Amino acid sequence: MAESTGELSDLGLLAAIDDGLPLPPLADPVNAEIFSSKEQAGLAMQTLLNDVLEDSGDTRIGKIITLIPQKYKPAAQGRSYRIDVYAETADNELAVFEVSLDKNSVAVDRSFIYTQQAISQKLPVGVGWRDMPSAMPDRVIMLNILDFEARKGGRGFHQVCEVTYREPPRELATERFSAHNLELPKFRKTEVDFNKPLHCWLHMLCKAQDNHMTLREAVDSEPNLAAFAKREGVQQYMTQYAVASANPTTRNEYYLWAMHEMLENENMRLQRKEAREEGREEGRMENKVKTAKMMLASNMHLSMISSFTDLSEDEINALR
Repeated sequence: MAESTGELSDLGLLAAIDDGLPLPPLADPVNAEIFSSKEQAGLAMQTLLNDVLEDSGDTRIGKIITLIPQKYKPAAQGRSYRIDVYAETADNELAVFEVSLDKNSVAVDRSFIYTQQAISQKLPVGVGWRDMPSAMPDRVIMLNILDFEARKGGRGFHQVCEVTYREPPRELATERFSAHNLELPKFRKTEVDFNKPLHCWLHMLCKAQDNHMTLREAVDSEPNLAAFAKREGVQQYMTQYAVASANPTTRNEYYLWAMHEMLENENMRLQRKEAREEGREEGRMENKVKTAKMMLASNMHLSMISSFTDLSEDEINALR
């Protein structure tokens, strides 16, 4: 979870800024609490993954046997943690679930990194390279829920990435890996088909996320979600969300996380602004140098060139 530092570690201060609104279901601390264990949310994860795989025509996964949130603290500054969920099934499959609201993310590159980490953890210590393929999971599934467009040219909101040969015949190089990117901006422009479970999942999540609703409020406000919400896996997910949203610790962690996100985004905005200003300054200097060289070629006096370009006479002499 978020690593507390300085005044931000004062949970009483954080509680004081709690606005009482429902927690966004796609926020990292909320997902960490929802998918805290197989006992609490194994069926919810299995249902979600299978609805994604069904939408793309892939084989459904088996029963989940482990479900573990993986928490990373990559740096002391900026975002204090990242939450992934690793799930193993009885069919020797490995699933990695990640939500990214950061529009600067590179989804496919991150997918390879995350799945590599998950596979490394699963391989026996000291396994030889000859035995490594047989020790690997038969199938690794990466599920990304993204609040940005990872593939600008793709038309559908469900973008599947696999490893294929470049030269014809275009065929899969391995069936072990697939990444499923669910791009919410594209989904929000899609006409919802309530006969498709994945559409129902994303419509419920977007409605709650965008309108500061609980999942129950989102479902109750949309009669077409009534049948979907009765599914056992969906009910488990909604129950876990309600528990997380009512948990004071989770709420404090969410507001700490939100403040870190806000500060990081502001830092990135300032860095981009500084980069633009530096670029403009470099461009102005290049124009001055180019002009000075032209005036030197015309044998103009140094004082005149200096007056015209704002370069010193020493700088102009260096251009000779």
